Amino acid sequence: MTKPTCNTPTDNTPISYKPAELITHRPPMLLIDHIDQWGNDWLECLVDHLPGCSFADNAGKIPTWLSLEYMCQAIAALEGIQRLAKAKPIAMGFVMGCKRLEVNTPHFHLHQRIRVRVEEEMKNQTSLGVYSCQITDFDEQSENNKAVLAHATIKAIMPENPESLLNLKRRNN
Repeated sequence: MTKPTCNTPTDNTPISYKPAELITHRPPMLLIDHIDQWGNDWLECLVDHLPGCSFADNAGKIPTWLSLEYMCQAIAALEGIQRLAKAKPIAMGFVMGCKRLEVNTPHFHLHQRIRVRVEEEMKNQTSLGVYSCQITDFDEQSENNKAVLAHATIKAIMPENPESLLNLKRRNN
């Protein structure tokens, strides 16, 4: 099976991004490991649960409540690619709501690689978007029979000026 290629500029040179180039998070809270592939309104990234994972317990189990954060960081990466394409700086985003978060596994485990896919369903002029999100186990053999480990619909916003949204105006003294 051939892997779909990422978007390319007009000179057909493949583009690749590291997560830290696209979102404002930094380790240890930068949880996505690889930007795998993307299109204009979707993105797939990978998370590797490696030894030393900050959230693993002594038995190597990783809580599934991290699913929401994985999805949000994937949305931020998609937004980051869209902003870079418009020569805009990476900005902070905010989760406005989550609908129908369903987790179908009791936990993730060490050495497990998961794929996080986000698709932009809509976005308005204020950058409020609705995203369909899904997490699957990357290491399963058949692409057609991948079990969905988690899925949700997330509303998020990445405003042009996040400080104004938070009302953090600095006083000039």
